[in-house]
Amino acid sequence: MSVNSSGKLVEVSQAQTLAEVDQWVNHLKKALYDRAIHTEVQKYCIKDYLRADYYDAVFEAAKGLAERVRQISGLTTDGGTLFHVAFSKNDPYIFFNAMSTNSERSEFAGLKELLEAIFHLVRNPAAHTPKVNWKSDETKALDILTLISFAHKYLDECHRMPGK
Repeated sequence: MSVNSSGKLVEVSQAQTLAEVDQWVNHLKKALYDRAIHTEVQKYCIKDYLRADYYDAVFEAAKGLAERVRQISGLTTDGGTLFHVAFSKNDPYIFFNAMSTNSERSEFAGLKELLEAIFHLVRNPAAHTPKVNWKSDETKALDILTLISFAHKYLDECHRMPGK
């Protein structure tokens, strides 16, 4: 049984052979590969995604963003507080550019806002919505994982501010 996109239980066909299982797993892995999903995203969600548990896949991947910011910054808070302190305009814990031009300051603020948006759109609703009421399919999950992957690619360029 599986829960479809409208929240109803539906019968699904079970793989009868190892070849069918392999075909399903390779289809899902190819979808991640085709979108160049960051290894940090895969680290947090690959098992859930391969089980077609898209709720847990995107929830865990979103939480992985906060963990990555904590690792880079040395901070221990979570969510909005973490992002506000780590990416503070006046006293940041993280940098990835010199923030000497309007464009660089805008890009820096944009990454903070992207991380906050992912938490508002993905992590917070998943944390407060029962799994059976969460409506998603593979395409939506891949879109979310792609967005999270994009954020991780920016975080690859981030470093802790000296002295923090």
